[in-house]
Amino acid sequence: MSDNTSDEDQQQQMEEIHFDRLDALVDVHFKSREWLLSWVCIRRATDGNGAQIGVKRSGKRFCELVPIPQGPLPSKVIGFEFIQICYIGQTVIEFLQRIRRLFDFSGTDVTICTSDNQSRCWGIIWQNIWPLVNGNICCLSLDFSQFDHLRQISPTVLRDCAKLRSIGSSGLFPEFPAEDNAGASSDQAVAKWLITPRGDGLPKMLRCDFWEGMEGLKGSFVNASEPANFIISIWIDDAELVPSELTNNWTGERLTLRRLNEDNWLLVRCPIVREEDKWTKWEKETIELDWDYQQEWNRIDIDFNDTDIGDGIVDENEGPKPLSVLPPRRTQNVQEAQDACLPVHAQQFLFKQKFAQNLLLPPRRIPPLPLLAPPPHRQASFPRAQYYQLEVLNFEQVQQQMEKRANEIKGQELHLVN
Repeated sequence: MSDNTSDEDQQQQMEEIHFDRLDALVDVHFKSREWLLSWVCIRRATDGNGAQIGVKRSGKRFCELVPIPQGPLPSKVIGFEFIQICYIGQTVIEFLQRIRRLFDFSGTDVTICTSDNQSRCWGIIWQNIWPLVNGNICCLSLDFSQFDHLRQISPTVLRDCAKLRSIGSSGLFPEFPAEDNAGASSDQAVAKWLITPRGDGLPKMLRCDFWEGMEGLKGSFVNASEPANFIISIWIDDAELVPSELTNNWTGERLTLRRLNEDNWLLVRCPIVREEDKWTKWEKETIELDWDYQQEWNRIDIDFNDTDIGDGIVDENEGPKPLSVLPPRRTQNVQEAQDACLPVHAQQFLFKQKFAQNLLLPPRRIPPLPLLAPPPHRQASFPRAQYYQLEVLNFEQVQQQMEKRANEIKGQELHLVN
């Protein structure tokens, strides 16, 4: 009898040890999880009052609108895929301030779509949005008229963005002499940014559809006394451009212009003797630069006009006074705003299930597909870890859902054991 009791006690102790270890493993697993916000669009509420967030659900034809989330951002949310700002108001500004640390986690891609004649919008961008993102921008997409507005924050606005490595622009091309003082043109400011070396030694990248000023750029290279590596992808079909190569023995560099295909040219300033593998990789990155950046992480689209401004925004002191010495802004046909709710890449939302009573989808490990890997120049900023996508921003329920999901897994494991 005593032997049977001893065996039962021993079995019970073993089960308790097993369950304790299971609890510990599940707890560690969920504590180590990290989250990414998915594709969201901040837009005007359907009733016209305030803002809502539009989220395109997997398998759904239409987007779902949810209120602006309140409360602090959970600590395990460490990044995002895409945020489009199509409406601005005080609640939106406060929301962006609450999630500001996401903009600092890794390099951010910023696209500005606001028209150049929207004076109130530019005041808001100057005062409320740019200070949140300028310290960590790695990619910037805008046209020449928008850059003219941006320089009213500071003539040196590009060089003030210490991490800025690539620019996609329409209508801009480096103009020499390179200057970014108050009296310089926007093209000269781009040239100044382009030839200012980065601390990490990586070449800067520029994608443009304009090449007027090529001879000035070549002349600047020939007379240069300091090295400055860069790659320019020129998207234009012009028979007047011809391939060329120049060398500067003083700086130990060469400047090569070559045609890639019917509509694309590549202008590369690099060492005469270079590491081919690295430069081939960087040239490919520049060629693949796109004004849409549809497959990038941490992308912000600023896409609102004066009619998209809500209550609580103060009009006075809209922003820095325009620099009177800036050249007149050139007119441009601005592409109309995209649909408020963007479609979601199907591969990015595999293995997701919907909770019926919540706005939060359960976390799922992102499958190791090439489409989902961070861009090559971003991989160093995304250490190897498990990332999970958070499709709706209901911050108050995140911790509850993580605990609920952990308990569900524990229950499933216990059922299997029994």
